[in-house]
Amino acid sequence: MHERPDDILDSAAAGSVIIRGGAHRLLAYGAGMVLSVAGMIVVTRTLGPARFGVFQSILSIVMIVGAVTDAGLGALGIREYTQRSSESRDQMMATLLGIRVSLTCVGVAAAVLILLIGGGSGDLVVGTVLAGTGLVLTVMQTTVTIPLSVELRNGALSLIDLLRQVLTTAAYVVAALVGAGT
Repeated sequence: MHERPDDILDSAAAGSVIIRGGAHRLLAYGAGMVLSVAGMIVVTRTLGPARFGVFQSILSIVMIVGAVTDAGLGALGIREYTQRSSESRDQMMATLLGIRVSLTCVGVAAAVLILLIGGGSGDLVVGTVLAGTGLVLTVMQTTVTIPLSVELRNGALSLIDLLRQVLTTAAYVVAALVGAGT
């Protein structure tokens, strides 16, 4: 079991933990950005300008859903995790995960329903379902990594974030290779 966050922050090692963790996060962020650009190059070249617009519309819809359904629940989870005793943390985390996943699923379903009612193209609807599924997985990941954030385990968080970007970029490449979007 790792030390409680306040134990780490009150120790003489706090500075090095924060600096080393910040360096890990910065490096992983940089590598993630390079992967993101590479993925967008593949997507842009595969889809072409018109279909890339549909792709961006899908991502915009899903990001709006994510912003509305999160409504600060991630930050609330971090605050609650730090303030609760170890006995009540598991129940709080399970409840938070359930709330966040449920709200996100309802938000994605509402977006799809609006698209269907509004006459959105089949590509837009299917793309929103797929991207919405990715959003649900991301919400799950960010929720279950709250303890890592609170415990200042930035190395592990960096690896998880980088792995998510590697998988996203790999999915773009595989979709391009199998001819998705053409």
